[in-house]
Amino acid sequence: MCLRELENSTIFVGAYGERYGWSIGNERDTGSNALLSRSFDIAAKEFGWIEQFRDRSVTEIEMRMILNKFYDGPSKSAWFYFRDPYYIEEVPKEERHLYTSEGPESARKLESLKNEISKSQYPSRTYNRPEDIAGMAFEDIKYY
Repeated sequence: MCLRELENSTIFVGAYGERYGWSIGNERDTGSNALLSRSFDIAAKEFGWIEQFRDRSVTEIEMRMILNKFYDGPSKSAWFYFRDPYYIEEVPKEERHLYTSEGPESARKLESLKNEISKSQYPSRTYNRPEDIAGMAFEDIKYY
């Protein structure tokens, strides 16, 4: 987790497709769950608020730090970008599993997070293809 870096930053750019990200849960193998659990234990010593999000992905926790203002550092400007779900139609069938949700529970959590971000004080936009996001982000933050 990049929580220390986020605490010290003044800008946050978050991007999501249809994968929720690394999280503890039934959709993961036990070795992966154990490793992430140890990471949570270490991070919780400095960032106690993450205890309430142990069932969430690392990416969601990083975004939550910004959304819920769980930081002591400087105030932050943030922009969020969501990939158009129809992008998957352009991906070769044998690679689509790399771009889709890890399972139904992950898909539900991701949809909930995207809805919360969309209703937040921070701007959010949809991009069509990964190559589009750089230009969009540049336009959004160039006057920061």
